[in-house]
Amino acid sequence: MATPVSEIDIYEALRAKLGDSETRELISYVKATRTDLKEELKGDKSSLATKEDIALLKTEIEWGLKEQLKWLIVLLIGFSSLIVTIIKLL
Repeated sequence: MATPVSEIDIYEALRAKLGDSETRELISYVKATRTDLKEELKGDKSSLATKEDIALLKTEIEWGLKEQLKWLIVLLIGFSSLIVTIIKLL
């Protein structure tokens, strides 16, 4: 499991490489982006599927598969009858 890193640790590590002003700008940009992302994700929760939505979808899929199977059997019997009739006529 990763250990959390504080903002001060990040600042100290970046300051040695980037300098003081660039590090402050980078950290403020990351904070702003993080805040924007949190706001964006809050609004998107309304479009997520609930457990009821998923259960309804499963039920509809099962019903559709049963209907397809029913028509497959009907057509199989129909085509089989047609082939037997054609063979008898030859």
